[in-house]
Amino acid sequence: MAKKVLVPADGTTAARQVMRTIIRDLGKETEMIVGFVQTPEMSHDDRINATTHLIDQVGRARSDDINCRLVRNKHDTVPEGICAIARQEQVDMIAMYTDPNRPASERPEGPFAEKVKQMASCEVRIFDISQIPASA
Repeated sequence: MAKKVLVPADGTTAARQVMRTIIRDLGKETEMIVGFVQTPEMSHDDRINATTHLIDQVGRARSDDINCRLVRNKHDTVPEGICAIARQEQVDMIAMYTDPNRPASERPEGPFAEKVKQMASCEVRIFDISQIPASA
């Protein structure tokens, strides 16, 4: 059973749904790392906006008694950054998510997830947001 889980996030509400699902499935003793990878092509405004949303999500998660914290890093690619956070934090699982309502180019389940699966030294689980109730 995973005790330390990395949820790569970009400030969307999808991450919060995944976090709550993981806690429901694995229990409140699970430590949640919300990981945000800043890549060189991201604009300053996008980094600030995402960070602001992530700080809010972590605060809300804590108010729901979820043991979590935000970890940010800068990396050339998102998959490399995700795996770097996973190694640094020594996580048991990386919980990625897909949202079929997002444009295909913005979905992390495609090449991102495959690259993370190839590079990660821990379990990688992909959650389909459309299958998780919004209240989860």
